[in-house]
Amino acid sequence: MNSSQEDAHEARRLRSNKRVQDRRRNEHISLQTHNFFYSLWILLGIRLTILTRYVSDKLMKILSITNLLFLVHHI
Repeated sequence: MNSSQEDAHEARRLRSNKRVQDRRRNEHISLQTHNFFYSLWILLGIRLTILTRYVSDKLMKILSITNLLFLVHHI
């Protein structure tokens, strides 16, 4: 190969390497984004579970007080 052919071959190789690097970087960013939103989803689930238990406890207290008042009123 002459010099210009070698230069063209080297330029193609560098472009190919650049495309591979870009694709890997994009895949890495995509994976990081996926992991971030997955973590947010898990945290949201935990928060909703805690909130549900809190609200359930409060409702049970209200119902028990209401039930006691109903029983006392009908005695």
